[in-house]
Amino acid sequence: MQLVLSASDGVPLDKMADIADKLQEVHVSNAMTTSWNIAAITTKTHSRTQDNDDTRSSIAALKTQIAALRAAMEKMSTDRGRRFQRQQYRPRSRSNSRNRLQNPNWCYYHNNFGNRARKCRAPCDFQPAGN
Repeated sequence: MQLVLSASDGVPLDKMADIADKLQEVHVSNAMTTSWNIAAITTKTHSRTQDNDDTRSSIAALKTQIAALRAAMEKMSTDRGRRFQRQQYRPRSRSNSRNRLQNPNWCYYHNNFGNRARKCRAPCDFQPAGN
């Protein structure tokens, strides 16, 4: 605006004021049109369908992950149940030496090894078989 007014030498002051007013009106209307155009462009580039597609694909991925986690948890719980059942219904077998009755009158060696005992501790009432 200043450039146009400075180039108008010899123009009366009231004419220059009218020119300045007209330039201002044109400038303001151009600024409003430009901002509306920009808003229209940004609205058109924003696509709701693209956002919806992105959201749907994210939800599908989450559903897949949840299904995998559920399957893993079910497998863990059934494995744990089987392990518990095995322990509950199948007691550990004990060795034959523990199943033998202990004689309180015999020493440790004769209680554990019988005739094959090489040591003996008193008091011990063990009598070898066959003698």
